[in-house]
Amino acid sequence: MRFEPQGVNKTIHSLELKIPNSHLDYFLAGGLLKYKHYRVSVKTYNLNGLGASSSSAEAWAWTQEDGKFPYASR
Repeated sequence: MRFEPQGVNKTIHSLELKIPNSHLDYFLAGGLLKYKHYRVSVKTYNLNGLGASSSSAEAWAWTQEDGKFPYASR
């Protein structure tokens, strides 16, 4: 899962996470910059040797004053 903020240095402020559990219903991201517009993308990985997929379609979301997204997608 990758979070890229709009309008700042993406090299420093981007966040990429590896989530080992594919059975999650939602994911709440923290540690992001407050009041920023983030591009969110997901890349899956096949453990049976087929490797990583190309990135998913992109979604955009705003963070709140604490740097967290105000909702969790289910």
